Amino acid sequence: MSRIERPRVEPGQTTSATDLNNTYDDYSQTGALDQLNTRDAAFDLVHLTNAPILIKSQVSQLGNTGMLHTAPTTSFAHTTSLGSPVKHIVQDSGGTQTIMNLSSSPWTLAVGDVLRVFWDLSVYPDTTGTPWNGASAKGRYAVPTTGGGANTNITDGLHCWAAYLEWDITSGSLSNFAPVPGQGTFEQVYDSGANKGDQVKNTTATTLISAWSVFGVGGVVNNGKVSSQGSRQEQGWFGTHGMYAHQAASGTTVYGLRLVFTGMLHPAHASAQSPYENLLLYDINASGTLTYKGGRLTAVQMRGD
Repeated sequence: MSRIERPRVEPGQTTSATDLNNTYDDYSQTGALDQLNTRDAAFDLVHLTNAPILIKSQVSQLGNTGMLHTAPTTSFAHTTSLGSPVKHIVQDSGGTQTIMNLSSSPWTLAVGDVLRVFWDLSVYPDTTGTPWNGASAKGRYAVPTTGGGANTNITDGLHCWAAYLEWDITSGSLSNFAPVPGQGTFEQVYDSGANKGDQVKNTTATTLISAWSVFGVGGVVNNGKVSSQGSRQEQGWFGTHGMYAHQAASGTTVYGLRLVFTGMLHPAHASAQSPYENLLLYDINASGTLTYKGGRLTAVQMRGD
């Protein structure tokens, strides 16, 4: 690139205000400094703000305390009626909700700020019998057998529980929780009321938890599915976790966060109601229980500027 050169100032040389004002006229910068006209070596730490990228952070207990998967634990059962889907707020065994309470010092998100939330919880899905094999259970199919015998019932084994994130951005009373942006309530009606659930694209802040594992008799798998008469594997305790990120498009004050369970759900595809989306629908013809121990709800507010 070209180089600007000028002679040095000699002793005794006179100068004037005009000379000083015109000294750097040969340097021209018509636009903002950016990656096209400035080298990275031109800046050092002294030129940068010392404001931290993390504005606030907090960690809250979820469920019950204790390291071992023993009492106290909390359990709840599946949705039995589409008129009143289960909405179980994560709580301890005494029924006290375990939420992140920010009401004493609410978090104010400026435009561009990012709220990031993480959660983890130890869970134990359980059931008795073969609830996936009910006559109207979702994911149950009858397929012909070879030799012209009676049809064999099979299941896709895709039933699940859902945990999703809610916030209160109304007041410190914490009485106005609602799903975070991008998250549905699983209360949308489909098929003229025959089904209820939500679109998969509305699960931005959802964690899905397998309800069971079913294996075919003798380990035989047909067409990628297993016999509904097969045996169930006890999944035992396992960890589940999720993460959500939201960039504020307008000023928002957050007073609280909480995790909510619902279920039991099964994937489907809308074929009779536009838009033809992938769905998660309640299956009131399947049954089960979800037990959980404890975990953490962690949130951070990050600078957007």
